[in-house]
Amino acid sequence: NDEEARDVHALVVRYQIGSIQMASQLIENAESVVSDAISESEQAMGADDNVVESVVVVLQATIRQMGMVVTTTESIDKLSMKHDPEIHTIFQPLIVSYTRFVVSCLHDAIPFLRKTC
Repeated sequence: NDEEARDVHALVVRYQIGSIQMASQLIENAESVVSDAISESEQAMGADDNVVESVVVVLQATIRQMGMVVTTTESIDKLSMKHDPEIHTIFQPLIVSYTRFVVSCLHDAIPFLRKTC
């Protein structure tokens, strides 16, 4: 019925918003962890296994969460559901943050991981 369809739509939209907010937090955390790990490894002339593991874990979590955001957004589009009218206020900054994250953070993380692995 129509009311159930509205409830499903509202649930999916809330999930999308929550996914976007979580992704934004994970990006900030990943940037901090990678930055700290690179600084520590430069000061210590190398990184221990715990530092490397924390970088890998935080990168995986961030990428996985962005995948959830993309999948949810694509699902909303494929089901011809309407996006929350205000979604752009958090979605667009997320895309900017993620792009910056990929360019800067991963740019620094890859050489760091190559040196330490």
